[in-house]
Order: sequence, then structure tokens, then C-alpha cells
Amino acid sequence: MAKLLFFYFLVVFPSFILLANCQQGNNTLEADQFLNETQTLVSLNKVFELGFFNLSDSNNEYLGIWYTAPKKTVVWVANGDSPIIGGNGSLHLTPEGVLSLQNGSGYVVWSTNKRSFKGPPEAALLDSGTLIVRDTMTGDVSWQSSYDLSNTLLPGMYLGYITLPNLNQKMQLTSWKNDTDPSPGSYVYMLDHSRLYELVIVYGSTVTYRTGPWTGSHWNGMPQLGEAGLVAFQLNQTDVAAYFYYNSLNPAYIFRLVMNQNGTLSFLRSNLTSDWEEFERIPPANSGQFALCGPNAISQGCVGWFGDLIDTVKLANDQGDNLYMRVAAPPPPPPPPHTPDMNVRKDELMTFEFSTLRSATNNFNPANKLGEGQFGIVYKGVLNDGEEVVVKRLARNSREGIENSKKEVTLLGKLRHPNLVKLLGYCVREEEMLLCYEYIPNRSLDQLLFGNLENQDSPLNWGMRYSILEGISAGLLYLHEDSGHAIIHREIKPSNILLDNNMVPKISDFGLSQLFDQDNLFVKLCRVASCGHMAPELQKKIISTNADVYSFGVLILEIITGQRNSSFPNGLVAHVRIILIS
Repeated sequence: MAKLLFFYFLVVFPSFILLANCQQGNNTLEADQFLNETQTLVSLNKVFELGFFNLSDSNNEYLGIWYTAPKKTVVWVANGDSPIIGGNGSLHLTPEGVLSLQNGSGYVVWSTNKRSFKGPPEAALLDSGTLIVRDTMTGDVSWQSSYDLSNTLLPGMYLGYITLPNLNQKMQLTSWKNDTDPSPGSYVYMLDHSRLYELVIVYGSTVTYRTGPWTGSHWNGMPQLGEAGLVAFQLNQTDVAAYFYYNSLNPAYIFRLVMNQNGTLSFLRSNLTSDWEEFERIPPANSGQFALCGPNAISQGCVGWFGDLIDTVKLANDQGDNLYMRVAAPPPPPPPPHTPDMNVRKDELMTFEFSTLRSATNNFNPANKLGEGQFGIVYKGVLNDGEEVVVKRLARNSREGIENSKKEVTLLGKLRHPNLVKLLGYCVREEEMLLCYEYIPNRSLDQLLFGNLENQDSPLNWGMRYSILEGISAGLLYLHEDSGHAIIHREIKPSNILLDNNMVPKISDFGLSQLFDQDNLFVKLCRVASCGHMAPELQKKIISTNADVYSFGVLILEIITGQRNSSFPNGLVAHVRIILIS
């Protein structure tokens, strides 16, 4: 396995360098080049332009990015609080990969951090409205303007935070001081993880508006947001990152979200021929001031109650207001003696009560849903002792899913390895089966490797990627040779690799695994895995440990290139083979 890993890094990694080389054009600034105030960078599809600009009749000059249509609309400013007075500014990309903004006297008014590069650096303006600095040899992005937001959030940009050993970054919107002064104003729009990932508007240290907690599809304080069907919202969170973003649902429009100077947010759109139109305002006009009426009150004229609650009455035809009360729950009855459905430890596994797992997932609340597969739904849960778990609830009508899950119980109950996900226990109730796993906070490799957005870099650096590959290979070696059971996984792919707090990979989902006799290495099967990472011999329903080795090879290519196998018509393996031959 170690030799295989070495082969892929030796042979395939140089070919990835060829893939990472970028076309040169008027959207790029090369090392040691200058951009003066008469020049601009234009994104490839001419959506955005970067250059110097003035506001009104001001003598102050700024470097920024703007929409080219329907009119020049500034969406990002580099030196909002450090204007170049009198003009004659220039932008320089140093050989060390530092963007340096200088005034006419050569004084640096704004710059990016210095990072190490293997090849010549290059600055490029993307069609997403982001300016990046990247290594032309490796393709690594060392800096991007979307991590240093101004007052505007464009589709696909993140609002939130990322905390990694080599990156500690907050992304938030800050209002301009006024229409002619883009220096930081009084209002900030940010993601507040202490409030269950609410979006809040802050004036100094005072919250002036909040959306309410994220439910998994919307904020409960603003369920109507996005009902126009123009944009879709998403919130992703892990132990190291949480970020909100939105995407366009209508390619006929361009969009921007602006933090206004008066403490409101405006969602605007344009069809490129007409001026900008506001189609959503946050907070809505009828929402009122945040915390205007204080605790124990509702803002319809600040109605509140104090002391005892009396004279409540139920009115017909919904004429009154809804009143919600929280009362202490009655203590649970003592369990009956010798109940067969109690939580019992059996052969290193727990057999759980159905009620225990139902309570852990808040009655299988959709807000706790982590994903849905062929055989059922996966939820996040918390046991009574506070332990976070993952509960996989199999579909009632899936006999094959039940059989595969029994196989997982049989296999994982015997396996113990730091690079395999740990099965804690299971529950069988009539025709329904549930599996309970350890919770892996960073979720799956494909989410961190590929991300959700184009032109956004994975937080995984090369050291992390190599360490992840080492861990996966160690887990496979244990399955194939060291576990004492000779197990073939059959679905080694990024979505089945989970990462813990320390970015340690854990192989998961053993529903298709196959035990085989050491003396008979080839076993014919009636069912094969999904085609994305399938070895050629699986098409003939013949399997051996080589099938996992092949899938692992495809996974190595995906981790190195950052591209999905399915992104290429004939697969990533065929694509790399063509590059090596040529």
C-alpha cells in the first residue's frame, strides 16, 4: 500500500502541475508587474473589472472591483480606510507573491501577507468577482479578496469564519461611512455561532437585528426570505468553520447583498440592461427594532405580562394571538424490571432502546438530518450522557438495506482501528433497524475537498492531504490483512471518508463490505458498488482486495487534483492517462 501511495505521488502529482497552469490574459497580473491608474484587470467573461476609482468629486483614489454592467457598481474596496490622496497610485505584485498598493511617493498604503511559493505568483480577477493570488506551479491560492469583504456579498462568497492551524479568518460585511467615503462605517453583518448560527446586524457591540436560528433550510425568524425564488441560501458548519452563502437561481440576473449605512441590508438584482432593483430588505419594514419591548413581551404595541398569568381565554376563528408556554416535564416512569428492550452492552456493542435513539435525535427532527442515502436517513443526535452520535435509520421497506446493516453490525462490531468509524450499537424494532455511530465533527472528505462553490479553495493543504491518504491506506491495510477477517470495503470514495477534529480520516459505510476466504481470493457477487470508483473487474462481478486498491487509486487522484472523478466524461483516471501519454 505504501508503494502504491508513493507511485501515485511520484507519477500523477507532476501531471497535476500541468493541469494547474493558468491561461494568461488581461485578467491577470504577473510577478513584478505594476497596474497603474490608467489600467484595469477584466475578468474572462467581462463581468467584473479591477482598477482605480474616485467617488464623486473627491480627491481620494481607491483600488476596487466593480460590476461592469448595467453601470459601474463597486463591490469591493482594498484601501477604504487608506485612500491615495491626489492619485498616481499603482498596484504591484512582488516576486514573493505580495500585492502592494502604493501612492505616488511609493509609500505602501495597503498590502497582502507574504506566503511561500514553489512557482511564480500570479494575481487573477475571477468571474465570481474575487481577486486571488495563486502559485502558478501548484495552483494553491495564498490570498483572496472574498476573505476580506467590504460592504457587498456576491453569490458564492462566504459570510462566516474559518479556524485552521494555518488560517484564522472572519468574513463579514461592514457598511461604508457614506456614499463618498468607503471607509468602515458603523454597522457590521456577521454570522454569530454563539446564537446557533444566526445572522446578526451589529452596531458597535449592540445587536440591532437577528434572523433567528438556522433550521436547516431557513432562519426561523425570517421564513419568508428567499420566497421570490431568485436566490437559494445555505449554511454549512463544522468544528473548524461555519459560513453562510447564497447562489443565483436565475441566470438572467446578477445579484449583490449590500450592508447599508443606515443599518439595513438590501438584496439587489439587475438583468444587465436595467438599473439595480431591490427585491428584499433586511430587516423587513414591519419587523420593528430589535429587543424594543424587552423580555416577556411581543412587539404588537409592546404587550407583556408580569407576575401571574390570569384570564387567558381561547378565541374562535383565530382572532387572538398564540401563546406559548414552557413548563417542567413530568419525571419519566421507572423502567419495568427485566425489560428486553433496554440499552444492553453485547460483544462490545450496545443494543439501544428505540426511545433512546428517538430522544437523542429530537424525534428524528429534520433539523438534525445529516444526509439521506439509498437505504435510509442519517441524523445527528445527543445521548443522555451528552455524547454526540450519528443515527442511521433504515427505510422500513428496504429488506436489502436491513441485510446490509446487519452486515455492518457483524463487521464493525469486531473491528477496532483509529482509521475506521466506530459503531457504538444498534436497535431492532419489528421491521425497523437503526445503527448508532460515533459522531465525526468535520463530516466527509468530499465536502472539505471539493466544497460547495466554484472558485473557492479547499481548506486542505498538501500536508493535510498527504496525512489523510496515509490514514486511509492504514485503514485499508487493516481491513485487508490485519483485522483477522479479510474484509473488502467496495465503496472507497470521498463521501465515505469522515474526518475528526484532528483531521484524522475514518473509513465509514460498510453496507457493501464482503468477507472472503483467504484461500479463495476471488468471489463472485450478485451486486456491485456504484460505478464512480469501481474497478474494471467488478463489472464482471468478480472481486478481490484489488478492487479496493483501484478505488483508492481513484481517490488519490481526486485528493491530489481537487477534481471529482465524475467531472470528466470518461473519468479522472482516463483523463490523467491521456496527459501522461501526451
